[in-house]
Amino acid sequence: MKVLSVDLVNSKLLLTHKKSLVNSKMAAITSYTELKTGLIVEGCVVSVKSTGLVVTFYNNVKVSASLKHFSIAVPVILGNQISC
Repeated sequence: MKVLSVDLVNSKLLLTHKKSLVNSKMAAITSYTELKTGLIVEGCVVSVKSTGLVVTFYNNVKVSASLKHFSIAVPVILGNQISC
């Protein structure tokens, strides 16, 4: 099990038991300052739009990514892990 986010104000803890996250060997992004151009990381798809995807990482870090940055051969499903 891994901790996804901690909300001290509301006394909430979000955990995951998803194998793809628990067993991931990629860097765990926990803040926007850790994101760098060219860095490939795994995140969870939380929104699919006609122009791109919204992907979330640990600690509720979210990014929007244009579809042109992905070479996706299968349909994108909410909640799935994706490398970006």
